[in-house]
Amino acid sequence: MSNEVNEQVIAQIAMTLFETHCYRPKDCFKLAREFFEYREAERQRFKTVRGGIMNLDETLPDPHPYVDDRIIEALEGAHAITWDECHKVYISADPKMTKQFKKIGYPMTLIKNDVNDAAITLQEWYDESCPLKFIQKVHSPGNNEDYEDVIPQFDDEEES
Repeated sequence: MSNEVNEQVIAQIAMTLFETHCYRPKDCFKLAREFFEYREAERQRFKTVRGGIMNLDETLPDPHPYVDDRIIEALEGAHAITWDECHKVYISADPKMTKQFKKIGYPMTLIKNDVNDAAITLQEWYDESCPLKFIQKVHSPGNNEDYEDVIPQFDDEEES
């Protein structure tokens, strides 16, 4: 991306932070720049996913020490996982839904036999996401079509 486009993206992120959280403008731009730089680095890191099946040795050098139990429970019987590299983290419940996600442009990571690898990945994606983050399990039509909240948006905000 060109520097001009990068600055436009950073400005959009900063405006979202300002409008959503009423942070000081100076802080919004600082956070937006840090987030953008981190997101670009993560995009490069996730290019090591080969053939749509994650090789954890290449993509997750430091396993996450804690995975939310809700993630592990939601992964039972799931087919794939995906992340928009900002705040939308999805678990595809079945192959039909995985195909739908691919159709709209989401890169899918198929779940191997062991859901622990996928759980660690989901927890890391969630932890690395912006403050609007959430995890949803999505079922295809005819199989309880719904966006099931695994970890709802703003779940980790402290009570005021």
